[in-house]
Amino acid sequence: MKIFKSILKRVLAFIIIVPLVLWALSSLFSYAQISLGYPTDPLSNTAMIDQTSNWMKDVSDDVRLSEMALPGTHDSATQYVHLPYLAQCQALSLEDQLKSGYRYLDIRLKAEPDTKTMTFHHGPAACQKDRGLFAPTMDLNDGLEQCYRFLEEHPTETVVFVVKQEDSKLAPSDFQDILAQYINQKPEAWYIDTKIPTLGEARGKIVLMQRHKLDKLYKVAGPALLWQDQRQTKPEEGKLPYEVTREIGAPSVAIQDAFQYSVEDKWDAFEQSAQAMSTQLADDMVKLNFLSTKGPTPVGHPFGYAKSLNPKLFDSSINFAHTWTIVDFATPDMAVKILKANFDK
Repeated sequence: MKIFKSILKRVLAFIIIVPLVLWALSSLFSYAQISLGYPTDPLSNTAMIDQTSNWMKDVSDDVRLSEMALPGTHDSATQYVHLPYLAQCQALSLEDQLKSGYRYLDIRLKAEPDTKTMTFHHGPAACQKDRGLFAPTMDLNDGLEQCYRFLEEHPTETVVFVVKQEDSKLAPSDFQDILAQYINQKPEAWYIDTKIPTLGEARGKIVLMQRHKLDKLYKVAGPALLWQDQRQTKPEEGKLPYEVTREIGAPSVAIQDAFQYSVEDKWDAFEQSAQAMSTQLADDMVKLNFLSTKGPTPVGHPFGYAKSLNPKLFDSSINFAHTWTIVDFATPDMAVKILKANFDK
């Protein structure tokens, strides 16, 4: 019996300690890699940040958001996240992304029906308020406070806030009920109409958009951007690199988000989609082109792929017009490269 108890204690210790050690090593390895391959202080160029914080002031009120070149970030709240080697996609806070010029935020929320709360997640990995091993999980209000503060300081701007339910399976109406409780704390800060607004209608507000079908009678809704996850690992011969979805009561969407492609396949899909979206597709269609990928292997590493793909964006002569371009490990320089398309004649 004593031998059995001793073995059981060792097994339990192994079960508890090993995941913690792997989590810690994953965190250290990931952040060490990022510190070697990412600008140490990407917001240090204050002259650039002064411009990227307010770039929308020079765009006409009459322009619809779907007609604009919007820089955006993928899995926007993952600056601090469990298992960062696998799950981290950004090195800036939400507020610093906005200051850097990004106006599309990819928001993944886990809903807790018992507590009526929402927290940021990337799949099963919880986003945290800071880097500490036992740091608290990031509540939706933690992110909203950053967005509210940015818009109060920069009222000419807007934030496109695209919500997806993550790691929870509530009915859309139940998910909406919890989300509405957050929005109703400051309803004047939100645009929640189901049509895509003009910039004039959206200035100073968070524009709510959601990735699930909505009840048309629901008071807190926003446009529904509907597309299926693009899980293929290789391009299909003869098929366009982007997909088009058309749903009654929702904007038409053209989307390239092949998030399991290799660097080469992802760049080809991104480049071809950018060409079509900027010149061939209707202006009233919402066009989203993701540069982000985790790669075709079961264990992904977003930073490793971003380190190869992001320089390609800098070196390219791609036309980003009329397209929402979404990236991992965003920097102000990348935002400027994209948003300049709003002013090119």
